[in-house]
Amino acid sequence: MSSNPVFEQKLAATWPTDRWAEVGVLVAVSGGPDSVALVHALRRLNPQASLTVAHFNHGWRPEAGLADQRFVEGLCDSLGTACQVGKGESPPGESPGSREAAAREARYAFLLEVAHRVGARYVVTGHTADDQAETILHHILRGTGLAGLAGMRRVRVLSPAVSLVRPLLGLGRAEVLEYLHAIGQDFRQDETNADTSLTRNRIRRELLPLLERDYAPGVVEALLRLGNVAGDAQRLIESQAEALLDRALVVRDPRRVEIDCRALDGTDRHLVREMFVAVWRGQNWPRQAMGLHEWNQLAELALTEEANPTPLQQLPLAISARRQEARLVLSGPARNCGPFHA
Repeated sequence: MSSNPVFEQKLAATWPTDRWAEVGVLVAVSGGPDSVALVHALRRLNPQASLTVAHFNHGWRPEAGLADQRFVEGLCDSLGTACQVGKGESPPGESPGSREAAAREARYAFLLEVAHRVGARYVVTGHTADDQAETILHHILRGTGLAGLAGMRRVRVLSPAVSLVRPLLGLGRAEVLEYLHAIGQDFRQDETNADTSLTRNRIRRELLPLLERDYAPGVVEALLRLGNVAGDAQRLIESQAEALLDRALVVRDPRRVEIDCRALDGTDRHLVREMFVAVWRGQNWPRQAMGLHEWNQLAELALTEEANPTPLQQLPLAISARRQEARLVLSGPARNCGPFHA
């Protein structure tokens, strides 16, 4: 079996082996080309590494899903890698969009649970540069701020003990397929990726090819450049928001955060919004249901000069906010809090 050192060298340059050689790594493998290439390359880069594969069967495609699972289990046998399998259920009657969101939440909950169980320091996924470009364009179409323009983070804290890493964001889908061909490794194809009732699939299969052909040759690279510039700007704003939170934070526990609003006097509303995003990130409260309207509500509540207690404001996913004199009190579900600075 031949190799493709260029792909492996690019991966090692993005995520050097000395960062993960001595710790546990959990690789999310669906059976598709990206994740199959990733686990192969990681094993080749460090044959002695403590790698575990996690495969999540969403339950959408009973026969095909079982075939995917068996393929991944066989792949792990051939690589000498332990495999952990999870199973989800697709509630009937859900729209494709809500089903996708629920599946993503279930998948990451499974990955985090397995990472804690096997002692993995990193959860690693196979998102590529093409996935990043699709994500950025999807965000643009929905309307987004700097954080959305930045796309997926290369590294994201999932819990105090576990971080998510996406080491293939600098590599394209064509490079993945070339690598798999070079090492003689097959992979699974998910037929739902052809379902153009899902916006993400329409972007991949219809909109991006149209833009590339008729409007903007090199559109993927342009979107990636936009993401890099937006990411630099977003990181600067986040560092300022985290410093603001450090000054304003009074109480924090898994279910409650209290902010001293006097520390926010004279602060720009946008920075206050970003401070609350940092709170959600640190509390591990889901942000997908929070839009600009909700972030503005929180900023207005924090910046108001009214000292009297305000009515309880209900936010998405059982989170509430209330102004009590100089303090803003947030209450929500306990979800494996991480550090605010992530």
